[in-house]
Amino acid sequence: SAAVLTFTSTNYATAQTVTVIATADTTAGGAGQTAGLSFQVISLDTTYDGFIVQPLAFTVDDNATPALTAPAAVSYTDTSATDTFSDATGTLAATDANPLDAITFGISGGTDAGSTVSKVGTYGTLTVTEATGAYSFVPNATAINAASSSASYSFTVTASDGAATDSESLTIN
Repeated sequence: SAAVLTFTSTNYATAQTVTVIATADTTAGGAGQTAGLSFQVISLDTTYDGFIVQPLAFTVDDNATPALTAPAAVSYTDTSATDTFSDATGTLAATDANPLDAITFGISGGTDAGSTVSKVGTYGTLTVTEATGAYSFVPNATAINAASSSASYSFTVTASDGAATDSESLTIN
């Protein structure tokens, strides 16, 4: 819709701001779409009436998928003895082309507890804080010690902006 900026003899030298916000929807339009603004100058002063202002082109990143950085694998060393294992912690990281999009982190197939998501895997439990991406893996020493050889398990972790989701594997070795 049209916006009107009015400049007078008292505010003509003060910059005025126009904010353009794309309408949020659930259709992933992707990054790099272009849009434009055009201007029409109307003035009682004939010097400025009809003044030409070049159109302004800009890029719209409409529902671009967040980019989740692949997390480093968590590794444990299991010997022939009965071992104990420490919890592993870290933070998932993601970016979104639209800086206004809040990113929520999770685990595919996990149980949502409100502010965290958890999932029990073969060798322990992964918990992710939805708002920050902070995670902890609590190993199941009994299951790791019982493994007959080098084994691994992967959790699928996610980052969502509410319209699109990216996923990566967090592997436990």
